Amino acid sequence: MQPNHVRAVKKVFDPVERMDPLSKGKTTTFLVMKTGSDTFTPTIKHAVKKLETEDLNETSKSLSEELKNLVQNAINRGFAYGGYENGLLVSCATISEHLEDVALIRGVFTVPSMRGQGLSTSVCSALVEESIRLGKTPMLWVSKDNLPALKLYEKLGFKQTGIVLKCFKAKRKG
Repeated sequence: MQPNHVRAVKKVFDPVERMDPLSKGKTTTFLVMKTGSDTFTPTIKHAVKKLETEDLNETSKSLSEELKNLVQNAINRGFAYGGYENGLLVSCATISEHLEDVALIRGVFTVPSMRGQGLSTSVCSALVEESIRLGKTPMLWVSKDNLPALKLYEKLGFKQTGIVLKCFKAKRKG
């Protein structure tokens, strides 16, 4: 929801949990960001490939069953890229929605032991390159408290759109 709707929503729902583990409090503030051919600066320093159906078993083994489902959805409705280190899939990024001229990026993940090495930068770069090649505007939302992700997206040329979303897990009052 947009910030101006929070008061109305809280009349019906009680926030019980934030949406992003790095967020402070029970409400997560997401910043909407986008990039395009005029601002995008790709960096691919790792082995990266477009993920296909035959990669799904490796996805659940190397990453998680939840990410396998996200990748499968992306393969069916969009596309996904995986990053490899020593032949193992250790990072992924997905686009599971194409909304007219927008490619919605979701599911950027690198296994914790491999973070800080540029793998997410590599998979996001490949993902965004394909999106732009297809004539889409890559867009995402990221928690304002997720500083590593914000740094990554800004490095790739994503700019804030000025749209801010407030999200939380909630239970209905009463």
